[in-house]
Amino acid sequence: KAWVQGPSRVIPYGVRLDRPARSAGRAREAKRRLGLDSAQLHFLAMGRMEGDDEKASQKAQDVLIPAWRQSGVGARGARLHLLGDGNLRPRFEALAGGDPSVLFHGVRGDAPG
Repeated sequence: KAWVQGPSRVIPYGVRLDRPARSAGRAREAKRRLGLDSAQLHFLAMGRMEGDDEKASQKAQDVLIPAWRQSGVGARGARLHLLGDGNLRPRFEALAGGDPSVLFHGVRGDAPG
């Protein structure tokens, strides 16, 4: 903090820090509410899927999906849930290559929950 000169201001970017801390019990309950298998690991990536081409996507789904597939965690039962939509979604779905561990949910109104 010594190197900061003058007044500063925090600009929030949408992350709520007042949520309860994550715990195994809360994770199981959330998975139950969503109808997900509590024995599986579930990963979430949220963001719009827009741009002139895949490499222009702001949330780098073009990097995430191949990395997910290469890692093999989906084959071991984990699931990657992608929330969001846009003109690049068909390209990302093609990049997923029908991998059943990569799930596209589109825009959801219940994402914070």
